[in-house]
Amino acid sequence: MAHTQSVKRTQSATDASESPAKANGSRADATESAADASPEPVLSLSGVTKEFGPETAVDGVSLDVKPGELLTFLGPSGCGKTTTLRTIAGLEEPTEGRIALGGETVAGDGAFVPPEQRDVGIVFQNFALFPHLTVRENIAFGLEDGADADADRVDEMLDLVDLPEHGEKTPDQLSGGQKQRVALARSLAPEPDVLLLDEPFSNLDVRLRVEMREEVRQILKAAGVTAVSVTHDQEEALSISDRVAVMNDGQIEQVGRPESVFERPESKFVASFLGRASFLEGHLRDGKVETGIGRFDAVTLEGYDTVYDGAPVDVLVRPDDLRATPASAELADGTIVSRQYVGPSFIYRVELGSGEVVHCLHNHVEEFDLDEAVSLELTADHPLAWYPR
Repeated sequence: MAHTQSVKRTQSATDASESPAKANGSRADATESAADASPEPVLSLSGVTKEFGPETAVDGVSLDVKPGELLTFLGPSGCGKTTTLRTIAGLEEPTEGRIALGGETVAGDGAFVPPEQRDVGIVFQNFALFPHLTVRENIAFGLEDGADADADRVDEMLDLVDLPEHGEKTPDQLSGGQKQRVALARSLAPEPDVLLLDEPFSNLDVRLRVEMREEVRQILKAAGVTAVSVTHDQEEALSISDRVAVMNDGQIEQVGRPESVFERPESKFVASFLGRASFLEGHLRDGKVETGIGRFDAVTLEGYDTVYDGAPVDVLVRPDDLRATPASAELADGTIVSRQYVGPSFIYRVELGSGEVVHCLHNHVEEFDLDEAVSLELTADHPLAWYPR
């Protein structure tokens, strides 16, 4: 979905479109939904709201999580994602709405099941391992099947997280990545209906964070567990999740597969939050889009319809959608005002004559000088998201 105005709304995974434009932009998502006819959800949130005095932290969130799915709540600090996770865990009681686990209501409709009676596991940011217990003892904590059964389950978990030789060590003898795997094994050992992960990679360095994202996803899929994660890291959310729910100001702005949310953002907030986004001001006239970098065919726009001819629009362009070339001052679209070196590439910031700013991605061997005049070419090989202004 691409070309809707940025609006707050509550949206479930199967929400219907709200406008003809949105309907056109969401055909791919509708196809996904039809292809994913799912069984009964393991977790269901219906109109969940959480207020703290006059402040509304979570505002009418509705969402279903399917068996074996890894769903991530993604958003900036203060958007309500962690509070949502805490209501699922039972650490907060919703002000309104209903939460069901395994088809049974655990909050709402006059019920509230305390956290220790909910079949959920939690992996905290700081791992929360017991320093005086061995790895085996940490994993066994909370198991109640008896010594022999517990030992077998611990062995199974040690194998799952690839730590079979570390069972007698204490947490202070482990690396950060090993500690995280132990915390994960301990949470998985009781076989919870849902595993909750609260910013699980935030305490790891950048290199280990990337490595552990892949490992944790593999472990969760091998265990067949249903998991809900929260993070503010877009790369993390896009790389590990089956679906992403982007939150803003207590509400879900959009939910869908990572590639759908990134490629077809439903609002300017989602577009801006996921990746580096620039917006070209344009006008639709006679099947063309007139912008500060030229005039191009309106069919380039996702879900374009002639009903919008004459309307002012904002067109989403990402750095790899544009290419800069040196130009004379008379023919230039703008000038290079900054550049960022990102290893194999440069990202150039170009200020257009209109004052708009866009970004271009170029191979590291293609260098431009600051204040150099350039012309811009639209090179996108995919439909562009757009938003009526």
